[in-house]
Amino acid sequence: MNPQRRRILLATSVLAVTLTVLVVVLVREEGSTAGGEQDDEEIGYLTTAQLDSLLAVSRFSLIEFGGRGCVPCREMQPILIELQRAHGERMAVANIDLNEIPVLGDRYDIMAIPTQIIFDGWGGELSRHLGVWPRAEVEAELRRLQVLP
Repeated sequence: MNPQRRRILLATSVLAVTLTVLVVVLVREEGSTAGGEQDDEEIGYLTTAQLDSLLAVSRFSLIEFGGRGCVPCREMQPILIELQRAHGERMAVANIDLNEIPVLGDRYDIMAIPTQIIFDGWGGELSRHLGVWPRAEVEAELRRLQVLP
């Protein structure tokens, strides 16, 4: 690989990481003002534009499609927080409230909530799970997909 191509690839990688961090920060800030106070112990809810941006800049993303009033979705919240803390440098973790943005349910063919989808860096679906997904099983799937070592 020639040196110029190597520099371009390095700059692109740095830009992608920077944009991922920026999107996550913006999601947290908007979540604290958009729907009332957001607990520090909560994964943010994305808008359609934020989801599109996140999928465009993240190498991998774990997105939960659910609703704020959904009991199983609330049961997933601590698991998502743990995954974000443990693996946030390798993937983005976020929520979509389908009660607020039902069009995303159609876009991603969501039949029931909660549904978690693991996306690659091009927005392609790698894996899908319906219902509460125990952390150990999520991590096993992430290892199978080579998101985690």
